[in-house]
Amino acid sequence: MKIHAYRVQRTDTRAKKFEKHLETFNGMTLAQRARVVETGQEIRIDEIDNKGSEWNLDFVYFRDRAGPGKTSRAKKTKGFDFKADEFFGEQTAMYYNEITGIAVIQYNHHGPKSQQISKYFTGMVNGIMHNYSFFECLDKTSREKLNKLAICTKFEISFASENLPTANSIKAKSVGDAIGAMKSLGGQKVQLAVGNSTGLALSAVIETVKAALRFKENISQLKVIGKVNYDDGEGPSETIDLIAQRLVLSYDVEPDKHKTLPYPARRERLKMAYEQWSGNKDIENMEEI
Repeated sequence: MKIHAYRVQRTDTRAKKFEKHLETFNGMTLAQRARVVETGQEIRIDEIDNKGSEWNLDFVYFRDRAGPGKTSRAKKTKGFDFKADEFFGEQTAMYYNEITGIAVIQYNHHGPKSQQISKYFTGMVNGIMHNYSFFECLDKTSREKLNKLAICTKFEISFASENLPTANSIKAKSVGDAIGAMKSLGGQKVQLAVGNSTGLALSAVIETVKAALRFKENISQLKVIGKVNYDDGEGPSETIDLIAQRLVLSYDVEPDKHKTLPYPARRERLKMAYEQWSGNKDIENMEEI
């Protein structure tokens, strides 16, 4: 079970503080918590509880179309028996700390991702418009390296198409145009490599990185290449790999008798990850790009 950390920020001044928004969902019925997000997925909060400044949640994505079969080494694969109103549910757990504003989220390839979770909390609730962004927190050294660059000579990024938003929802025009072109051609992946030996606009590169990191589950490569000094000439370049240098922890979780990862165990691992990062002072030193 892989775990990543995110800084939660209000991106609409009309929105409540995130923890106040969570209180609203905590007071809803299970049926009221089901919401369709921008990417067309229906997501619900199955579990939510609060103790002091800590929140624990478990999200489920309604996988109501095709799913896996049941098999064994001695028998052929067959389907599950579902009632008319039943289907597969893909789960993702989250731990949120009000004091630091950090959300620690389980990675489930088939379940809700950070992008979908942020969109889940976006929209009109009780007459108030809410909008939040989840910025993935990277090791502080990544930001320090970017700050030290005097010149950026190359920017590389690779996107997969699964669960990408519409092109016009991306503020960075170059990224949005690339996604639009890929989707119009029916492509599954797009690779961008933009270079200029005399230097790219570093501020624009950083803004593109910010936009890209909102959808990091779809990114297989994200690199910034440059030099610390303008006068380096043919000297060595600094490569900043923003995928390899993100914070991530992995834990083993034993499946239960239903072959699912039990929520109590996933919840426990999230708290362990937060405490490990906090103990190493990674939480207080984390900076989003």
